[in-house]
Amino acid sequence: MEFSSRLRFVQGLAVIGGAWYLQAMAAELRRIAVSSFLALTLALSCLGADGNVEANRIRQTALETILSVRRAIFKTKASYLGQVDGQIRELMAADSSSNGDAEAPDPARLQDMIRRAVRLQYLESERVRTLQSMQELTTEMVALQSELDRVRSSLDKSRQIMEGHWVLTIMPMGTRGDVFLSQNGTILTGDYTLDNGQQGSLQGLFVKDQVVLERIDAAYGKMGRFEGTLSKDRLGVRGTWYSYDLSSGQPVTGAFTMDKVQEDQAP
Repeated sequence: MEFSSRLRFVQGLAVIGGAWYLQAMAAELRRIAVSSFLALTLALSCLGADGNVEANRIRQTALETILSVRRAIFKTKASYLGQVDGQIRELMAADSSSNGDAEAPDPARLQDMIRRAVRLQYLESERVRTLQSMQELTTEMVALQSELDRVRSSLDKSRQIMEGHWVLTIMPMGTRGDVFLSQNGTILTGDYTLDNGQQGSLQGLFVKDQVVLERIDAAYGKMGRFEGTLSKDRLGVRGTWYSYDLSSGQPVTGAFTMDKVQEDQAP
């Protein structure tokens, strides 16, 4: 009986030690998360209004780090909860096996039951506290995941920045038209229609804010190309066009602009 009591006492100390270890680990993981958040705040404050894409990339990395830390904390707490539940089952089983001698109470046995009841009360309190903490972490992780999904969606859209409806102006003639582009990575494809009746397709590349589009007319084939730079606000392209037809008597080069039609401005 004496050895059994000491063994259970040591097990109880192990649980208390587990609680201390859990708190120490959780504190260190939270320190990492706070450091990531502070780094994120500092980085965003250093980025101007033109740094939306880069800011979202930094925000994505920070959110992924913080979410990873929260999941590690949750996993640690779940493991600790399993240990607490195991201790509770052992104590309850021991009490159940001690209830058969109620007619002849043994003071030593009653004292042992009291010690188990005290430990059981502590463990039940620990169980509730751990479950509440896990619930708070779950709520936090859901919010973090939602924000991470939003940032990832924003980045996906920014990677497709050239996709959509653009208004083209070719100078010095002043010819205007509509351009509809699709983007797959760095590859651009699309169609155009000019106000002089010409229409056709476009093929090209978008690399590091540089746009190159080859113009393929529906009637005459390859007629020229556009080379331009995307503006900082991501809503315009300015550059130079070149004609492949050197014998037409028309200008063979000039400036062009493309302005993006935003969704809320579309008819």
